[in-house]
Amino acid sequence: MKLNTGLGWDSIALRVGEAYEKVAPSELTRAIAGTITIPTEVADLSAEEIDPLMQPRAQKVLKQLAEICAELPETSVARQFGNPVFKAGKKSFVCIHRYDQRLCLQVWVGIDQQGFLTMGDRYTIPPYVGHNGWIDLGIEEEINWQEVRELVLNSYRHFALKRMLKQLA
Repeated sequence: MKLNTGLGWDSIALRVGEAYEKVAPSELTRAIAGTITIPTEVADLSAEEIDPLMQPRAQKVLKQLAEICAELPETSVARQFGNPVFKAGKKSFVCIHRYDQRLCLQVWVGIDQQGFLTMGDRYTIPPYVGHNGWIDLGIEEEINWQEVRELVLNSYRHFALKRMLKQLA
């Protein structure tokens, strides 16, 4: 469903209920009382409230990160799970996102580096991808751009193809 096409909330609730009925066990579907009614009043939200990455601070960080990534061969910007990511060819190597009210830079460092980096409080192992060697660097406060550059380059090198690495040298 595309939510930005003017689809009414009652219609959305109906579709979600139908989807649930297709996958839920029969004892749970029998307990459903019917489609819920959703009030149509919607509060006016600013772009920053809808997408926290639209906030001026996040946009400034994103711009500087884009400048770093633009120096690397065959990189592009995309969106993944609603967050901006930078790709080396077809593989994401860095992401900026908000998690737990915290602006984070997510890069691949490898599992062996995660333990070392998480001894401080600026780094955390992210859910879902942490087991693959990714780490979150909290960038809500002051940012050491040299540190970010090194992290981004390390992650890029992990995902870049050989021809891209030759261009880098």
